[in-house]
Amino acid sequence: MTIKQKFLSLQPRRLSGFRPTAVTLLATGLAAALSLAAVPAIYATPYMLFSGAVIVSVWFGSFRYALLSLTLGGLFVNFFLRPPYGQFSLTSEELVRGVVWMVMGGACAFLVERLRASEDRSRKVLAGIAEGFFILDRDWNVIYANESAAKVTGRPAREVTGGNCWE
Repeated sequence: MTIKQKFLSLQPRRLSGFRPTAVTLLATGLAAALSLAAVPAIYATPYMLFSGAVIVSVWFGSFRYALLSLTLGGLFVNFFLRPPYGQFSLTSEELVRGVVWMVMGGACAFLVERLRASEDRSRKVLAGIAEGFFILDRDWNVIYANESAAKVTGRPAREVTGGNCWE
């Protein structure tokens, strides 16, 4: 089974071992550094750059890495980017603001994880089709060909996928 991989596919090369943690820490650290550098510009939306770190974390890791990024980002914003600076702001307004961001970020990360699981199930169903089966995009490019379909063309599925069906 071959499906044409795109850069922003829901199936990026999933990282394993310590690498997802490293990517999460790197993305969250980069968001922290950029946030500190842009303090006057992001005063109204201090969570903006950390939202990107959460997406990177779930994209290359999983939901639990997104939760790590959410937690680190929420603590960083509360301590460094909200007055009084350099200490935690425990006012109800700041706590509600942080909790709302964490819930929304967690919901987005959860949806990405569910989409990934759904795509995995779809791949398994498509791989189980015994007849020759192609999926074409609107420009007649083959984006999926199972092994039976590849046998019809006389070429491996990897060669068929990505090419135009009229070539």
